[in-house]
Amino acid sequence: MSAWTFEFTIDTHRLLEIVPIPHRMNRELQEIWAKNDEAKGVIRLHRGTKNKVYPIRLGHVFNSPGKFESFLGGGWSQFVTSNKLRILDHIELLLEDEEEMLYRVRIWRSRKEFTVVDPRVIIEIDGIITEADASEFVPTEVFFKPPSFKFTFTKGYIDKPSINIPVPFSREHFQGLKNPTVVELYVHQKWHATMRFKFDKKKIVACTIRKGVPEMVAGEEIELGEKILVELEGLEPPQFNISFT
Repeated sequence: MSAWTFEFTIDTHRLLEIVPIPHRMNRELQEIWAKNDEAKGVIRLHRGTKNKVYPIRLGHVFNSPGKFESFLGGGWSQFVTSNKLRILDHIELLLEDEEEMLYRVRIWRSRKEFTVVDPRVIIEIDGIITEADASEFVPTEVFFKPPSFKFTFTKGYIDKPSINIPVPFSREHFQGLKNPTVVELYVHQKWHATMRFKFDKKKIVACTIRKGVPEMVAGEEIELGEKILVELEGLEPPQFNISFT
């Protein structure tokens, strides 16, 4: 997760009220506000149309001197209500305008994305069509969430940078690829890397991305304990989209 992309799943009722954000995102937002010389603490959300924008204020809880946790607070519950968000919805915020701190919000439900086109009608998940006012939106296109896995940069993966890919994920998507295989990693920029396999009776038993990861860790300033979501976007060559969570 960074100021440019923010992704999470609403897996508790608490996330319908406030959404914690990690230090990385808060740090980058503070830098942008300072650079733009504007009041700190507010980002703006929209869903496919800029006719309806939701200002969301960042809140802070100080848990020790000089240390605090940040969260999306004031305005978030209104966004949840207006857009009828539910438990297990997956949310992605994409920064579109740095000066305005304007984010476009994408929403997945049961791995299907519902995008917004017409502000006059809302189509419920069961297919029922009802009239809605200008603050409501209609999901008219459906996209499927790409396959993904989560990874944490623990001390071993920071000291010797690499990304370990779960064996079930590797067998499902990479069985039959040559060893090694060149891959592309997308964070704030594209990084070229190499994925290697270990086999037992022609079945993958280990899969790791090593070469190229040290450069990515240094270039993206990845810190100990940071967590990422790795999404498989393509296979020729394998392309991974990485966002911080």
